[in-house]
Amino acid sequence: MAIIAATAVALAAQPIWLELNQAYLYQAGSSPINRVAVANPAIADVVVLDKTKLNIVAKALGSTSLSVWSVNGMRQDFIISVCNTDTATAQFIKQSMGLSGVQVAKVGEKLVLQGVVENQYEKSKALGIAKVYAGEENIVDLLQMKNPTMVNLAAMVIDVTDDDESKLGVKFANASKVSVDDHDIASITFGTVGEFYGGMDHYELTKHPFQRVDFMIQALATKNKVRILSRPNITTMSGEEAEILIGGEMG
Repeated sequence: MAIIAATAVALAAQPIWLELNQAYLYQAGSSPINRVAVANPAIADVVVLDKTKLNIVAKALGSTSLSVWSVNGMRQDFIISVCNTDTATAQFIKQSMGLSGVQVAKVGEKLVLQGVVENQYEKSKALGIAKVYAGEENIVDLLQMKNPTMVNLAAMVIDVTDDDESKLGVKFANASKVSVDDHDIASITFGTVGEFYGGMDHYELTKHPFQRVDFMIQALATKNKVRILSRPNITTMSGEEAEILIGGEMG
């Protein structure tokens, strides 16, 4: 008489990665499913569809184990990991950007942007579209630029009296009459006197009357009318924050 002992055979645990509220369809082989056990159904629950199919549903963040027994004595173990990423939404946002070098990942409420863009224009476009879907406070910007635009800021800190401050300008006159004889200016009659501020275009006189007073400050400095206290200078990439310290604190 031959005695044959049948024992259950267990395979190494296989990983199953699911996003929150996603489902995974498990199909057994030719042998029907005999029994199913889930360590924590609150993380991933199992719905039996028929003798060879299971629907595994991700319900909460975390990891749990699943064991499936077949009629032939085979046992399969799984480690189910549930994360809070949203690949479908991230892919839709990436397509909206139209930038091949940008990778988008949605993790909970956060939107992570990675990859390489050509310039500041492409970076601003990617950030602008991302903010529409996630809000500015939820954007994680890890983008790099191939050709970043550099910005240099040069400032001047001066000490000037109230009286001299009112004189920070250049007087000019409007020519009300110009006579031309044989292409040479014969005479000019000046009209009403006005004010013209250093470095400005005539078209901007009424719009920005205090713009570009650099050379007048220099002129006043030569007359000891102003004291130049500091000339801070800083260079940074366009779109990036930069700080500059001027002066100090006296205690």
